[in-house]
Formats: sequence, C-alpha cells, structure tokens
Amino acid sequence: MTGALAPGSTVGQTPAGWAEATYAGGVVELAFPPELNASELPHRRRVLLVLSAAAEPPQSPAELASGYWLSLTTARRSPQPDPAATLARLRPNAKLGERSRVSVDGQPAACIAFNEAGEAKLFAAPGEALPSSGERLGWLIETDTPWGRVELGVVGRAGDRATLWADFQRLLATVQFGDPETAPADPRPETLAAEPILGAWKSARGTMELAADGGVRIRFDSDKAFVLGRHGSVDYRKPTRELAGEFAAEGDLVRIRWADGSLLNFRWRVAGSELLITDHHGRTRRLARLYR
Repeated sequence: MTGALAPGSTVGQTPAGWAEATYAGGVVELAFPPELNASELPHRRRVLLVLSAAAEPPQSPAELASGYWLSLTTARRSPQPDPAATLARLRPNAKLGERSRVSVDGQPAACIAFNEAGEAKLFAAPGEALPSSGERLGWLIETDTPWGRVELGVVGRAGDRATLWADFQRLLATVQFGDPETAPADPRPETLAAEPILGAWKSARGTMELAADGGVRIRFDSDKAFVLGRHGSVDYRKPTRELAGEFAAEGDLVRIRWADGSLLNFRWRVAGSELLITDHHGRTRRLARLYR
C-alpha cells in the first residue's frame, strides 16, 4: 500500500475548496479538506498541528482517533528518521507494520504503517466472544529538513484502509517545505546580550517567548501548573496558565520581573537548536527552538 506518491500527483497542488495552512513559521505549508478543523496540541518539547473533524480537539496524540497530525522536531535525537521510535512515544498501543520509503515534496522520507486494536465491549450474547470496536490503522512519515525533522501522520478506521491511504496521498501532494519567516529582531540595549535566544522556545511543560522589546511570556501546557514563590516553595493555592513580564540581559544572565513584581534570574547557553537554562533556584531546563 505504501510507496511514492501516486502517478499524476503534483507536489504543491491544492484541490478546489481545500483550506491552506502554514506550520512552524513556513517550514511546512499544506492544504486540507474543509470538513477538518485545525488545532495546536503541545506535546513535550514541540507543538503538533492536528487536523480532525472531531468537535473537540484531542488532549494527547494517542487520543486522535481519526485525522492527521504534523510536527517539527528541532532537537534531533537520532541521525536518521526513525518513525517507529516516534510512534512508540506518540501512540504506545500501536502495533508496527510495513516499513517503506516514500517521497514528500521531492524529499526522501521513511514511512511505517501501524494498527491499533479496538477496545472490547463489556457485554456479548451467550456463547459469543466479546466483540471489539474502534480498530484503527494509519501511517507515519518522517523526513529531515534544514530546520528539523518533519513528521506527518494519519490515523482512521481499519475498514477504510484504501480510502485512508488515498486521502493521505492527496494531502501529502500539497505539502511544500520552506524556510521559516522569522521577524527581524531589533533588540533594545537592555536585551542585546540575549539576541541569540530571542524568539519562542518549548520545554516539556510550556512555551517561553523572549521579545526584542524586552517582553517575556511563559504559557504552560496545563492549566494546573504551579510556580515557585519568592522563597523557592510551591504555592498550590495559585495554579497559573500564563506568566508575563519584562526582562533585561547581561552576558549570559537574564533578569525577569513578572507583572506581579516577583523576580526570576537565569543563565543560558545554546547547544545547536536547544536552549539550556539554570535559574537562581538551581532548576535546569532544556528547551527546543519553536518556529511560529
């Protein structure tokens, strides 16, 4: 079933009526059917683009029962694309199937098929085995770009195998890779020392954005996140989803004053596409570059 795009497929071709989307600041552009809804799903140190007809977006990659997902991993962990390892982290109940090589926007890519057993029903007629429902199958494709590893996946009902693969091919035919359109930074004197780390970064818990004008914002993935107080202890009475403030930089030191007057200092260094920080409480974080 897998292989190169079907004969006659045109890379970058957008079917009539399809919506267009730009992901990771332009690293990936693609189109999708109008009946699908696009949503962002934070997952560890990246943010996935999810395309699904479901009324509510999934809260985790494993919850996506029917639809597509797309992600860019800027911090590479293996020298070659390994969709099997990625799939094990995203959908731990998946059973791996056929592996093949495909092409996306003229770029060679690794592809793996998978299926997931449905959940057994609680009741069955006397003498009959418990039936199962919700069996799913899908494919995951990975390829490398100059800006990181791109992952494209699809999942759907097992009974629609041929249709699901044909629809996936149509979507893949619209994919185009490019360079991120990053806004030129014009740092102020107090933020000039932090110019290499201006922009967005993703940790396992949230996203941090440092702006050239000195603004800083942290948005947590969960609405049940807690931050440390002035004395380094957690105040569980005050869950928070977002922090905003201003920062100034001197060498590798960043000083932040949050809107409520509290302070945070951290030292930083960049290793490839990763940002390593240690704050004044001794906590360390590893963040990945996030293109917006």
